[in-house]
Amino acid sequence: GIIRETGHDLEGVNVAGKILVFLTGKGSTTGSWQFYAAWKRGNAPKGMICVKAEGIVGVSAIITRIPLVHELEKNPLEVIKTGDFVKINADEGVIEIGR
Repeated sequence: GIIRETGHDLEGVNVAGKILVFLTGKGSTTGSWQFYAAWKRGNAPKGMICVKAEGIVGVSAIITRIPLVHELEKNPLEVIKTGDFVKINADEGVIEIGR
């Protein structure tokens, strides 16, 4: 659950059991496998909110059944702050933010 990408804004942050808010995914098809492996170890986020999901992120959410929402009316990176309480309703594509 720890972000290990050198130079990343979240480098060293543990996202396990939290709602992960991010711009989009990147990488190759092994990204979904790595996400699944993290999920199996209990190290995956509890939910994901991204500006624009691509295939790797979508498949990761599907195979782990982790709620994912994207393409919201407002940019989640601008309205959600670290420490906010966030509830995801992926079936309806809605999030609730509490502070």
